[in-house]
This record gives sequence, C-alpha cells and structure tokens, in this order.
Amino acid sequence: MNKNINKEIIKFFDATVDHYPLNSSQIVGWRSKEEQLLRFEVLTSNTSLSGCSLLDIGCGVGDLYGYLANRQLKVDYTGIDLHKKMIVYAKKKYSDGNFVCCDFAKIKKKYDFVVASGTFNLAIKDNYAYVYDMISRMCFLANKGVAFNLLGTMAPFDIRCSDLFYYEPKNILEYCRENNKMVNIIDNYLPHEFTVFINKKSGGLK
Repeated sequence: MNKNINKEIIKFFDATVDHYPLNSSQIVGWRSKEEQLLRFEVLTSNTSLSGCSLLDIGCGVGDLYGYLANRQLKVDYTGIDLHKKMIVYAKKKYSDGNFVCCDFAKIKKKYDFVVASGTFNLAIKDNYAYVYDMISRMCFLANKGVAFNLLGTMAPFDIRCSDLFYYEPKNILEYCRENNKMVNIIDNYLPHEFTVFINKKSGGLK
C-alpha cells in the first residue's frame, strides 16, 4: 500500500483513538454500536465461517472478533491494523484474540476468508485506484471468499461527512465481476452503504 495513504489513515485515527472511550464504536469512526453490529451481521451472513480462518483488515479495536466470539463461532481469526494504539487496545479488550500491527501489503499467508469493515471509507487522493488494488489483493489471499462494506453514493447528502468517500456501487460491482461471476451485493440494511461478497470457489480476481 502507498506509504502516503498509510500516513493519512493513521493521522485520521489518531484523533478518534485519543478522543473516544475504548468501548465506543466512534473510536473506529462508526456513529453507533447498533450500526456497527448490523454491519458485522451483514458482513458474516453470506457464508458459514465456523472452522475457517479469517483475516480482518483494518480491525481497529477488534470488535469483529468480539462479535464472532459472542456468537460462539469457532473461527481462526487474525486482525490487522496500521494503527499501533488500535492494536494495543484490541489486545486489551480481547486478550484471547490474535491482533497484529502491520501493513496489509506485507501479508503473504492465505486465509479462507478475507474481510474488511469500514476500512476503505476515508477520502484520499484516488479512492477507486486504492480500493481496486485492495480488492484484488484480498481476493488473491482468500481461498474461499471476500467480504467488505463501503459507503455508497445513495447516502443522503445531509448525513455525508466531508472526510469520507462515497463509492458508486455499480463501479465496484463491475470491477469485481471482471474476473469473478460469483459476486453478490446487499444494500438494504442502511441508507448510506453496501456490502459486497465475492465467492472464490469458482475463481476470483487475479
């Protein structure tokens, strides 16, 4: 990943991690705990994760791990994040979880599933080039499937934030379907975002 983008992401979350309490969803940029849990429910709804390995990109303080544990899903979970303090907090919050501070571009190991929740929403120089690169790498590292959510252009203007980016769902789907026909989208759970699933069983993005 571009080092300048990494610096932008770290700088953005420097503010939230020092401002909000550990158990607040706002520490990772979400407006409410209810919306965060709904995202996790949708993100994990398209397949059976039990007994599988899972890589969570941009894991923040590890709340997806907590969600999976609460549902008693036996998942071989690894969470990664660029922000050192986020990882420190994740380990403090979920002492039995596997959390690592590192750049996704340096991950070589493959996992059954690779997921990302809210990871690609910060407005940067070229969001589409960035997210296409990330999707491609997610697919390369996933043996079975990929799932991620994005803010969408369907979001009402009165709830949009100037430092976040809103993607056109059609553009994302067209890119994902270039090399993979097994692509699904869910866009009816919140008015401002959508979730994409890529099934690797019949191939995937290269």
